[in-house]
Order: sequence, then structure tokens, then C-alpha cells
Amino acid sequence: MALTKAHNRMIASAPVSVKDFGAVGDGVTNDTVAIQAAINSLTDGGTLLFDGGTFKFATVIFDVKYGNIKGDGIIKGTIRVRAPDYLTNANLRRVFFVIDGLTFLSGSFNAVDRGIELIDVRKGVITNCKFEGLESCIYTPINVDTNWGQVSTQIVITNNQYNDCNYFVAGESSRPSIDYGMSDTVISHNSGTAKIDHINLNTFDGITISDNIFFADLSSAQSRSCVRLTNGAWAQIHDNKFFEMGEEQVRIESVTHGSIHNNVYAWSGRRVESPALLVTGSPEGGDYFTFLNIHDEEIHRPSGVGISIGAKQGRMNIHHNLIYLPGNNDRYTGTPPLSGDTRGIVLDSDLQFINTSNNSTYGGTYTLTDGTALVLNRHDANMNEVSNVVYRTTVPIVLTLSATETSIDVAKADIGQLSQSSATNITSLVSSTEIKTITFRAFNGNTTFVHSATLGLKGGINATLSNGNTITFLCYSDQAHEVARNF
Repeated sequence: MALTKAHNRMIASAPVSVKDFGAVGDGVTNDTVAIQAAINSLTDGGTLLFDGGTFKFATVIFDVKYGNIKGDGIIKGTIRVRAPDYLTNANLRRVFFVIDGLTFLSGSFNAVDRGIELIDVRKGVITNCKFEGLESCIYTPINVDTNWGQVSTQIVITNNQYNDCNYFVAGESSRPSIDYGMSDTVISHNSGTAKIDHINLNTFDGITISDNIFFADLSSAQSRSCVRLTNGAWAQIHDNKFFEMGEEQVRIESVTHGSIHNNVYAWSGRRVESPALLVTGSPEGGDYFTFLNIHDEEIHRPSGVGISIGAKQGRMNIHHNLIYLPGNNDRYTGTPPLSGDTRGIVLDSDLQFINTSNNSTYGGTYTLTDGTALVLNRHDANMNEVSNVVYRTTVPIVLTLSATETSIDVAKADIGQLSQSSATNITSLVSSTEIKTITFRAFNGNTTFVHSATLGLKGGINATLSNGNTITFLCYSDQAHEVARNF
């Protein structure tokens, strides 16, 4: 049995069980009054315990400085964390709270099921919690009584799991009365399934989103984004895994300052043809003041383009990104059919100081357009590959010839093994999808490559390979030219 103040009044630091104040925990009784009474009994540094039951209530306000909330009970209600002095002093809005290991389910006495609300609170940790069936797991409402600039700030949200929720972390727009709803917050190492957006923040000032795994609810007709940030500054989004979702997996709108890097995107835009990553809207700092780095992103099969940069963006670096088969989401379920837009990175014409370099698109093309600024944008060393390129793995693909063939399609091979049992004259090498290099090795003495206008050999002389000989060709369409041999 957990030690509580009711069981041992001699230990002032013992946790306070909500049951000590009359909470029933049967999943039916309204425990709101009892739970609030338990909270009100806590002093600074106290711990509230939800133990052994299903506690159904409306909304309770936790305003205990240095306070903790723990327990193995199931919660069907909303815990609103708020500083006790939020109405009088912005600098004292510190709670230093910890919410650890709780389980939140739907079915509260509120019209909208939310797990945790943060309002006018500074410094806290939400960790090891489980959420299921809620409208929002963690939510920042806007309190119009104050205008402190940052409603909730310096919060760490980590190692939580959630399922069948509309939003994991969401916040109301604070415009025009308050500058930022959520600020200087870290959201990391969480995983779950969202029906609409995993993270949706409108007005923020400093957000780090890292090392999360976000899954789509494939049955949801409202599915949109993994990360949806609007009107804010200082966004760091890195090392996440974004799976499916209905529209853009990352949507950045009217944001200034940040870095997006080392994320993996798979099958974005299942419901609506969309880019995997969209940067749009006039930046918070003003036109052309985006100050954003996008690099080392790995994007697989978006339904639209890979990365789309909208008008009025500026001061951006976009480099070392890999986009595989844009416009070719083979899990797309929307209507109308996909348009077939296979562009890897698309830049609007109204941009300033945009630098792109060392980006690669497989099975697609780039559209890199200089903006209308006095200083032109710069685009270096981007790989503009033809459509329908064969995706290269790290394992060489071997083509073995065991029968007599005169024309060979080498598009899907890296190495050719010549093992025919009878004499063979090869007169044509064809690569139907891409420019490529292939090396043939002879395991017999039966193969001769015949020089022609479409099969160019050194010195214009036919080449007969002995056992162990190799010869290398550069091939494109119906043209092939020898580049090396070992004999």
C-alpha cells in the first residue's frame, strides 16, 4: 500500500492520495471536488497520487510549486497546470512541476476530452504518460486575463505514448492579445498515432521537436500533418520519423529562424496530394526573413513534390537532401488521382537569398528558380535526374547471361556475368531508364562484343573476352561506349 499523509501524518513529504479526500475511483462517480481538495492540501514540493482506480472528473487546477503528480490509476479528466501567482507577476509564474507515469483515457465530465492543459506556467516535465482516445493529450489554452508574452514556457515533454487521439500537443492562437502560446519547449522521444495532427502550435517562441516516431491513423478522414507550426520563431525539428499522414508531414507557416534536418519522411500526402515539407506564409520576421536551414532530409514517395518553398521566403540554406520518387505515393487513397508532379524541390519565384546545394532526387526532377531579388539566389551541385530512374541499392545487381543473346537490356544491372555455353556475338547494350555503367566479366571464352555505331569499342575493333577478362561500358538508351578493359 502506498504511504500517504492519511496513513502516516508524521511524514510531511509523503504523497497525498486523492482517495484520502473522498475520491471513489470507480469510473462513474464525479471525483472533481475530492481531487481538487487533495490538490489544495498540498504545500510546495508536495506529491499528488492517483492510486488504484479509474478517476472520472471534469477539470482540476494543479498550482503547487515544485509539485509532482504520479500514480497507477486511470484518469478520465483534465489536469490544468497553472502557476498560483499567474495574475500578478509574470516573473514568478514558476511551478517546476512533474507529471510522471499517468494514464489518460477519454470519458471525462468535460465536453472535450483533454489530458493535460498548460496555462501561465513555467518549467515542468511531462513524461512516461499514456494517452488514448482524447481530443488533445497536451493542450495550451489562451488565458485572456494576462498578457505576459509567453503563456507556457520551458516545458519538457518526453517518453510518452498515445493512440487514437486527434492531437498529441496542440495550442490555441494567442493573437492578437498575447505574443506566444508555447515557448522554449522540448518535445522528444514520444511515439503515437494521431487522427489530425501530432503537433499543432499556432504562435510559439522556441520549440524543439526531436527523436519522435509519428504514425498516421489510416482510418481518419481528417489526417493532416505530423508537425504543423504557424506564426512563430526558433523552431528546431530533427531526427524524427514521419510515417504517412493525409497532407504535408511538416508544414511551416509564417515562421522565422530554425533548422529542419535528419528527419525521415515516408508516404506523405496519403489523402491529399501534398509536398512532404512545405514552408509557406510571410515569415514572422517580415518578408524574406525566414532564416531557415533544411538539410539531410530523407523523403520517400510523397504524393506531391518533396520540398516546397513558397513566396516571400528568404535567407535559407537547403542542402544534402535526398528525395525518392516524388509524386509517386503508392499508398495514396485520395481523389482526384495524382497529377504526376515529380519535382524534388520546388522554389517559388518570389524569394531572396536562397542557397541550394548537393540535393538529390531519384525518379524526379528539380525546379530551381531564381527570385526577383536584386541579389540572385544560388544553386550549386544539385543532381537533376531523369524520371523513372532505377533506385540504386548498396548491393550490386548481377545480370547472368547463360543463353545466347545479341541485345541486352542493362538498366537493372551493375555487373554482367558471361556464362553462355556457346559462342555469342553481342551487338547492342540498351539502358531503357537511365545513364549507367556496367562491367561484364567472362566465365568462358565464348563472348564477342561487336563494334558498331551504337556499340563503340576501343579502336573500333571487336572485343572477344577470354575467361577472367572484364570490360566496362557507359550506356544510355540504345548507345553504349567502352570505358575500360583489363586485357
